[in-house]
Amino acid sequence: MDIKANSEAAAAGAGLASAAVATAVLSAKGAWIEMNRSLQAWLGVEQNPPIGMSWEDVTHPDDRERDRQQIDRMARGHIRGITIHKRFIRADGGVRPAAVTIAVLENDAQQHPKALLALISDEADFADSAPAAAGSDHAQLEALFDGMDDVIYVSDPDSYDLLYVNAAFKAAWGDDVVGRKCHEVLQNRDSPCPFCTNKYIFNENLGQTYRWEFRNEQNKHWYGIADKAIRWSNGKMVRLELARDITDSKTIGDERLRLEKFTSLGHLTAGLAHELNNPLMGIINFAQYCLKKTDATDSRHEVLKDIEHEARRCAAIVKDLLSFSRHHASSENVAYDVSLNTLVDQVLRLLQYRGRKENIAIEVDAGRETIGIRADPNAIQQVLINLLTNAFDAVTGCETRRVRIGLSRDRDHAVLEIEDTGPGIPADQRTHIFDPFYTTKPEGKGTGLGLSTSWSIIQEHKGTIDCFSREGHGTTMTVRLPSAGASHQAAARQPAG
Repeated sequence: MDIKANSEAAAAGAGLASAAVATAVLSAKGAWIEMNRSLQAWLGVEQNPPIGMSWEDVTHPDDRERDRQQIDRMARGHIRGITIHKRFIRADGGVRPAAVTIAVLENDAQQHPKALLALISDEADFADSAPAAAGSDHAQLEALFDGMDDVIYVSDPDSYDLLYVNAAFKAAWGDDVVGRKCHEVLQNRDSPCPFCTNKYIFNENLGQTYRWEFRNEQNKHWYGIADKAIRWSNGKMVRLELARDITDSKTIGDERLRLEKFTSLGHLTAGLAHELNNPLMGIINFAQYCLKKTDATDSRHEVLKDIEHEARRCAAIVKDLLSFSRHHASSENVAYDVSLNTLVDQVLRLLQYRGRKENIAIEVDAGRETIGIRADPNAIQQVLINLLTNAFDAVTGCETRRVRIGLSRDRDHAVLEIEDTGPGIPADQRTHIFDPFYTTKPEGKGTGLGLSTSWSIIQEHKGTIDCFSREGHGTTMTVRLPSAGASHQAAARQPAG
């Protein structure tokens, strides 16, 4: 390897030449590339530095095999740094015990170590300074990690105990967490997470970094995550995770894609609905005419009734299509300050009969505060009906039938939560629930336009709608809408009803 041809290693060589500490640059195979004057004097080789030779040539014979194994482990990328206690042979034949700290200085194109930096100190000096140096290094690393906004933690892969957490972790999940199980603290689980990534970073994947994105089940934030196995102070391989909060960018990206898709579909469905509406009205009218002319005992009478019923069902779908493509035209024109509490009460009165009939417990958690929003009340009522109907459908047939409605304020937004005790939504379906015509209900039970229309309405009101669901643990739909102006909160206008 030509050290002069490489900028990083050359810069390191130039810097170490004048360093007071005995310092050298080694190849990945343990050959001397650069050696500063302090190290030359320490080994007594000022007149004939062993550049290009193996460091085994100046190593005590009894230490060579062990050193060779350690260098080989670094060359293969299994470890990034190590301290070796060894004996050097000086030019005059004397033996000098030393502590050699080695770290990777440069990688090649395949990310394999290409050059190593070695710091050599007399064993006696090292023994005297090691405790203080270790304490100083630990404090510096802790200060560095605590200064980062990213969440960092280390856990034991066997016991799942948290071994270290940084300040960002503590801010999100509490201070007294070291020693507790990672799945208990991070996910509120009694057992290891089924999506744990340990299998991707240990065993045959040791040394590899696994990158993934995940939405935390407790705080509902999205994180971009990097996991890697590292060697802990006791020599054991442990899990290191660095997680960056990407909620804002993730939400904006998803909303932009969905909005583009909805815009195109809006134009398509408007034309389609108009084309279908006229022939459907003709079918319904002809069916009604034939029914009047057909005796109820005639076998054709039931067939005509089925035709009218199915035509009306098609007409209802067309109506939903038109609503889906047109609703935005009215949202801004009729928006005014309105009480979200009142809208919820009105919708619950419409659905209370079904709730009693199906034995569904409805809980309203709104406190005493009136939550004001600026909105088209009819459009928001449509959203409420869609979300509550879905929640009622979800708990039908469940042993526990409970729907909770939560109203709160988060700074300048009103927050509506509709939580059910249904079976939850499978992970592979959650990304599609807002897509037009996508439904998880049995055939004939839904058009797949309820949530897509609700999403579009909320978008027009400059709000967001989000779904959090776990199979076997129910679903929570969360709607955030801009609050009414502070000056209008006390006198939020009540809609007629």
